[in-house]
Amino acid sequence: MNLRFCSYVLIYLSFALCGQAEEPVAGLVLDSSGGPVANARVELVTASGAAISNTVSTESGAFNLGDTPQGAYLLHITAVGFEPQQMAVSPGSGPLRVTLTVAPVRSEVTVTAFRGRKRMDVTVTLSDSKSETTL
Repeated sequence: MNLRFCSYVLIYLSFALCGQAEEPVAGLVLDSSGGPVANARVELVTASGAAISNTVSTESGAFNLGDTPQGAYLLHITAVGFEPQQMAVSPGSGPLRVTLTVAPVRSEVTVTAFRGRKRMDVTVTLSDSKSETTL
């Protein structure tokens, strides 16, 4: 009788452990006007920062990180010309819509000149964010 009971418990535990549902993490990466952002890097990480999976958005802004075990995760999205975005997600919560904002344009130019043996460097920083100018 004990052997039969133990075998039932083992079978139950194996189904309970193996039967954890996996759900997709998928959605769209859009700009502030609602247009798709292609080639955005989308990364799924645990709360402790361990990488689970990553992908790149398609021309239509779509991404799919595949089926993922239930839990709390962070989604990191980066794209050239946009501010990085981070959001909390749970697998199976439906298609996600991530809206990225355009990053401020910043240019830096360093001019080097020599007068005899003396070197002179001048760095100029231009930015459209609050009209920053550094000389």
